[in-house]
Amino acid sequence: MRIFISGLIILMFILISGCSSDAPEPITPSPDSDAFSLPVSQANPSDLNRHQWGEWTAAFNLDDLTAAITPNRDAVAHFNVTEFIPAPSFVINSYDLLTGIIDVDVTISNPFDIDARDVRLIIYADSVGHNLMNPDNWTGLFDIAQGLPINPFIAYAKTAPYRQFDGLSQHTENLQILLPSGNPNVLFAIDASYPGNCIEPYSIRNFHQDELLEIPDSEAEITVEVYDWQLDIDSVSLYCPEITGQTLVDFTEVSLNEYSLNLVNATGAAHGEYVGVILANSGSGTLYQMLMITVSPDDVAEWTYLTYINETYGVENAINIDLNEMEVVGSVDGILNIVALYDRKDTADDWILEIAKDPNGFNGYLISPHIDDGGAVIPPGGLDMGNGETMENFLRWAMENYPARNYAITTIAHGDGPFGVEPEPIEFFKVCGGLSMWEIRDACQTVLDEHPDMDKIAMIGFNSCLMSYIETGYVLKDVCEVCVASEMVIPLNPDLPYHLFLQYLLDNIETCTPVELGAEIVATYMSEVSSYGSGYTLATWESDQMDLNAIPALNAFADELILALPDYKTLILNCSYQTGSWGSGWPFCNQYWVKDIGVFAEVVNESTTLPQSLRDAAYDLVVSIEETMIVHDHAGTGGTTCPYDETGWQIWFPTNYSNNDWATHRADYASLGFTETSWDDFLDALDD
Repeated sequence: MRIFISGLIILMFILISGCSSDAPEPITPSPDSDAFSLPVSQANPSDLNRHQWGEWTAAFNLDDLTAAITPNRDAVAHFNVTEFIPAPSFVINSYDLLTGIIDVDVTISNPFDIDARDVRLIIYADSVGHNLMNPDNWTGLFDIAQGLPINPFIAYAKTAPYRQFDGLSQHTENLQILLPSGNPNVLFAIDASYPGNCIEPYSIRNFHQDELLEIPDSEAEITVEVYDWQLDIDSVSLYCPEITGQTLVDFTEVSLNEYSLNLVNATGAAHGEYVGVILANSGSGTLYQMLMITVSPDDVAEWTYLTYINETYGVENAINIDLNEMEVVGSVDGILNIVALYDRKDTADDWILEIAKDPNGFNGYLISPHIDDGGAVIPPGGLDMGNGETMENFLRWAMENYPARNYAITTIAHGDGPFGVEPEPIEFFKVCGGLSMWEIRDACQTVLDEHPDMDKIAMIGFNSCLMSYIETGYVLKDVCEVCVASEMVIPLNPDLPYHLFLQYLLDNIETCTPVELGAEIVATYMSEVSSYGSGYTLATWESDQMDLNAIPALNAFADELILALPDYKTLILNCSYQTGSWGSGWPFCNQYWVKDIGVFAEVVNESTTLPQSLRDAAYDLVVSIEETMIVHDHAGTGGTTCPYDETGWQIWFPTNYSNNDWATHRADYASLGFTETSWDDFLDALDD
């Protein structure tokens, strides 16, 4: 990717990542470029309550990792420093020869019996190229003649009220300083505000940018938070003329501390990363923040649809049908990518297929090209689809090679629930030969963490039997927007009709949401299986609704069940026996260890001999499931042993939870995280 930086040359920028850090990517533009025309305030520091406590040079010994700190006496006259504080204490943690970054903990002591506020340690971005790589913000105060007109700083006592640095106290912060070409001499200063807080804004943080395309006049919202002690911010502006075509563009205040800007690619800037600077003004003072503005290429597809195929006994022909259905639609460059990872049975010759449109339509032959992944996904010995690392590698590789605004992934394989619902494992235990839901969650989360601009995978679906459990929804709720799965078995032919819903996706590619795609998959599947037999099910739900509706209602229901157990255990078990199951016991829907949780709640609600508080909680759960589901449907009825309509989810419901047969399942339940809910407590209480 090319990098464009306001006509400047980047010497170095390194992301120091951390889950709780508010600091953006640190940037060092060239200080020698005449193109750096950032308007910098020349305010008098004393007008802002700012006083320089001292200026020093830190000379780092890179052999024994020590530092000698020498005061700069010229600063006394230049900045009217009345008395130097003691030299800060430097403890060197490490030095990375490759990056040139030295990691130090710096302790500042306040020797005066005077409280100061907004104390900062400023690293001068000089002409040599020294820089602070984890700055809080940047300032133009106390600048030196050489280098950039603004300099990065770390603030001290950030967690103290009003950032007050008490007299006769000390505080420590971590600094990561760039030593270009190993140059060990770093000039730095410390300033503080007293008797009150600083006049200018004291913090700019939480910058967020929506996607901006390289298409001329493309638009994207950017937001940022700006904090000022006096709540009298005059203006917040963006400097990024390479994109805006203007020196400064103003933000609009949308709420207290939050500012928004509709960023327009007025220059038609090509895709790449550009240095931007935010300027926050209050009175005569300005605070600065350097950050990266990203312009994306306009060939990013709207959707990348991935299939994760594990060929095992009995599914060979079904997979061929599915792939041929995908070829009826085919990928369209820059619009829709359809990619299949195919673990072929009894061979290490596994494939990645970029699904191409077959001009002859549906037939028994595959025309899609095999893609060479260079070993990034398929190892020399072939694929192990039951290993979470395989899914992680596939997702990572697909996002790098088939970039899109939305990603969906669907398994094509045997399935047996989120942790295997039979007491003894069978060959297609879990899904795809042993892949567990927490492995899918962890694979998705790892890749999402590598793409901070992406909150979730748009859709995770299962063209696999018996996967629609509330436990499935729970474990995947933080990594996908929408799930699709069946409580029942999915027939080998017909299964999910890829030619139908992928065509719908292509026809509505610019507007189709994950919710709409999930609903279309259910609708087209049910149209295919409605004449095939009774009892086939499919459901799709919104993950955000899990924490908002389904899980709180399940917890309340389980808590009421626990309260009722001492007096009503037999009645509760009778409700369970009446419920039946749409999946685990197929074709015998009265197996005890798995139940449709919504149907069970319906039976409880209709049982007039149970306590009203329990019946009310059961009703609330039924409503919450319906609110979480986008669509759920079934073909025909479940038969005489399954008289109720499905409600979308099953749940694990053993009545002998402590039995040794369930030892592995109990461990799996903990891995799913479902032991965090009250349902686990209910199963324990039921077994007492």
